[in-house]
Amino acid sequence: MTAFVIAEFNVKDTTALSEYVSAVGLMIARHGGEVIARGPLQGLDAHDIRYQRAVILAFPSQDAALAWYRSPDYIQLRATRDLAMSAEFKLLG
Repeated sequence: MTAFVIAEFNVKDTTALSEYVSAVGLMIARHGGEVIARGPLQGLDAHDIRYQRAVILAFPSQDAALAWYRSPDYIQLRATRDLAMSAEFKLLG
């Protein structure tokens, strides 16, 4: 069953974000994942939203999504991610 990772974030450092984006795509693909949507967030109601941007990733299974997120390569990249953004990652599926 397809699993989705939803990352909502605010950019803190555009240089670090470029480094993160350059590296993370290959890591996602190695685990069978793909980016299915990305862009700025807008509230559907008059409520404020906490994050300005979002990315939705699709993986063939929850195990594949967790394997990516817990992989040694991605764990190492998290330092760059934390410089680049404040974020919340959620798993659906």
